[in-house]
Amino acid sequence: MAILIIGHLRRQPRWLAALLPATLWQSFIRSDVTAILGIAVLVFAFMPAARELFGSRRFALITGGCVLTLAVAVQALLQFVLYPHATYAPDGQPVTFFYNLHPRILATFFIAMLPYALLSLLVLRRWRRLGPADILALGASLLYLPLWFTVGIVSEVRIFVPFLLLVTPAAAKLLLRPLSTQP
Repeated sequence: MAILIIGHLRRQPRWLAALLPATLWQSFIRSDVTAILGIAVLVFAFMPAARELFGSRRFALITGGCVLTLAVAVQALLQFVLYPHATYAPDGQPVTFFYNLHPRILATFFIAMLPYALLSLLVLRRWRRLGPADILALGASLLYLPLWFTVGIVSEVRIFVPFLLLVTPAAAKLLLRPLSTQP
């Protein structure tokens, strides 16, 4: 939903007023997804396509900063105020990088991520067909992969689903454009 709202920001900056409550709501569900989106917008602000999507680099930086700040604030509220005694299991570790290198877990990861890998190949060949919102969505998904691999369990593919949904419009553009009669 955030990418759809971001797509309207250039024409009507007041959509930021809709993006912030959506960010707040999403942060209570999965603050990692919202934080990565904020970081992606901040990185995207330094690309030439940022002006096309946001109208100015400054507005992109403000938007990304607001999204990231809200995500971090909600995570801090949940972790330190509402649930200060919630901890990891004694035998559990927050960094799971080496656990994810197990062959069975990697096999599950590669099978599940095959469509994403194919999309990545299409992006490399046809990246000029993508709009700025598509580039932002792909950038956010690429930023999330190392985080997921380091502190998540990659065999739990459902964790990446928000980003798979985020890149679906880009996949549709890249796959369906060759079938259309329009240039």
